Amino acid sequence: MGCCDSRQEDPKADNSPKKGKLKRKRFTKNYTKNSKNKSQDDELSRKATAQTHVLKIDPSWVRENFSVIKKFQETQFGDSKLAVDKRFNCQRIIKEINKTIINPKAKDSDWNELNIILELDHPGIEKVYDIMITNDKIYFVLEYLKGDSLFTRILDHGINEQQASNYIGEILKIMQFYHSKGIVHKSIRPENIVFESKSRDALLKLKDFGESSRIFDSPYRLEFFHYMSPEMLKGDYSHAASDIWSLGVILFVMMTGKHPFPSDTPAILTQKINKGLLLSDSFFSIYSNDLKDFLTKILTIEHSRRITASEALKHPWIINNDKHNSLPGESKQAAIQLTKFHVQSMIEKAIFSYVVKQFSNFSEEKEYIKIFKSLDTNNDGSIGKEELIEGCKILSIENSSEIEKIISACDIDGDGKIEFTEFIVAATNWNTSEQIEKLRKAFKSFDKSGDGQLSVGELKVAVPGFENSQWDKFFEKADISNDGKISFEEFQRILLKESKVN
Repeated sequence: MGCCDSRQEDPKADNSPKKGKLKRKRFTKNYTKNSKNKSQDDELSRKATAQTHVLKIDPSWVRENFSVIKKFQETQFGDSKLAVDKRFNCQRIIKEINKTIINPKAKDSDWNELNIILELDHPGIEKVYDIMITNDKIYFVLEYLKGDSLFTRILDHGINEQQASNYIGEILKIMQFYHSKGIVHKSIRPENIVFESKSRDALLKLKDFGESSRIFDSPYRLEFFHYMSPEMLKGDYSHAASDIWSLGVILFVMMTGKHPFPSDTPAILTQKINKGLLLSDSFFSIYSNDLKDFLTKILTIEHSRRITASEALKHPWIINNDKHNSLPGESKQAAIQLTKFHVQSMIEKAIFSYVVKQFSNFSEEKEYIKIFKSLDTNNDGSIGKEELIEGCKILSIENSSEIEKIISACDIDGDGKIEFTEFIVAATNWNTSEQIEKLRKAFKSFDKSGDGQLSVGELKVAVPGFENSQWDKFFEKADISNDGKISFEEFQRILLKESKVN
């Protein structure tokens, strides 16, 4: 099923291993509402909408735009639903979080983290489509990942040391990317490592980044204390090294079926952690010395001495087990497509980017994802000029002007690098019937009046962030009929013909 398949599926409520797993007890506190009066609620809403791309909505907006299929997770802090987004006829996850868990002392800079979360652009990260706020709730509109958790797949198919190394390596590459953006996930646990689909070659993804913002208070996080780092148990959630620790705990459970520090409360967990990691002789006899060394470095108690994601990726246990990441056979054709892509307007690039984010799916993108990951040799989630030059040499494209042309055409945000969505936009052949149908869906979603025409006001709402002068130039080229609006035919023409996407 693609991302826009609206058939109902029943997500599993519990995707963690049943055999040999730690039975986790949830530790929560009675948590009283911090912002009972209207003025405090209004202040939270002001911070959310003033500092971020968060939308202030009426509660009825969610009911009007989403058709709930199933509610499949509920806690004292909120719940999650599988729903059809009526705007795009796509399945989405709607995560609803009570504003009672928002830290009333959260700074504007803390709220600004939501901007970064919305803009995280990596094939291994669950997509966050929208963040919305009402008087008493925050809503995250998320990608629906149809696959099992990593632990469930291990139970079904088993795992060896090389496979474990490859899985951990993939997660570390994702961590290196978002850590470089200043984000700490704070909730790395088995339920949040999920495959995109049930296919054997499905992409492994990290989810629940929406909860990583510092606007959420610590009792919310203590619900899953078993995977928390020593510093987090002391109330310090600011270190990227905490995610590394959590991944180390997950690795230990993957290999042994047991928790390294089995505990019933955070206090007992802290005591056992302080005694240090004990690896039995039987563990050494089964697994390699490299794995033993990797675990001791990743589960170092002092966060400042714990290895980083970048350092972990250079560890022998990861490098020696890494599958050869050569460029796929489709790379040559993709490179040719990149050289053809030429979009003159930043608005046009933003529209293409919107279409990819809303309507793309793994089955269409999987070969491009392989190419992107192969070119991204430093694992920073983007392709720099030197990386592109090396990749093009392999593909026998060594003309420097062609390489400059590729970067210029693909680099939508102008940072000198090609991010994941930018790569997909440029590598896609937009003249196929499937891609034109996606453009039609985007046009329809922009057309709020439903009259089959786009006004400049509708486009400004759909594609924000551009000056009036930029819109004037766009409309001057697009509005061939000079009636002040754009038809789908004009919309398609400006994007495909004028932009020379062929």
